Amino acid sequence: VTLLVASSSVAQTVSVPSAGGIASVEIDDSAPRAGTTVSSPNTKLSAFSLSLVASTSKLTVRPQVYAVAGGVVGGSPIWTGPTVDVTPGAYASYTFSPDLTVTSGETYALVVEKTVAGEEGSLEWVVPDEYAGGVPIFYSTTTTSWIDNSFFDAVFSATFVSAAAPVPTMSEWAMIILGTMMAGGAALYIQRRR
Repeated sequence: VTLLVASSSVAQTVSVPSAGGIASVEIDDSAPRAGTTVSSPNTKLSAFSLSLVASTSKLTVRPQVYAVAGGVVGGSPIWTGPTVDVTPGAYASYTFSPDLTVTSGETYALVVEKTVAGEEGSLEWVVPDEYAGGVPIFYSTTTTSWIDNSFFDAVFSATFVSAAAPVPTMSEWAMIILGTMMAGGAALYIQRRR
């Protein structure tokens, strides 16, 4: 397992690549949500992907992002995306684009939730646990709680970018120029009075 952290002035990608389906967590009626936690290195979550496979004819999932505080996944998602159909066969990477403003250094849960009863599938995990910034998680309807497994890593990728600095509008530029002119005029007036 190789942990990749690529960084540039624009984006940082955190990923754990596949090792060929060594381990997995089932996504079914008793565990309808699965994903991973990740520590944000920047201020915007641009995209994330999870390695999934359906074990029935298809698995319909909805991507979600949760805030994590004190190791506890928050109650409601802070972002929910449109549903996606996962196909059977081999594990494949499914990418979601939340374009969500986050806090650098905070932890978030990147999750898929199955939406159709009876459909089943898996989220790919790998051994050993090498990514220190998060753990694979799933929600158990039996215990009604999130469960993590620190012995594995989920196969995932998450791209974080810096939120763009706002560009001044024409009226803001006019105020900047007018303010500079007024300050210059006041300085000139004071210098001439001396």
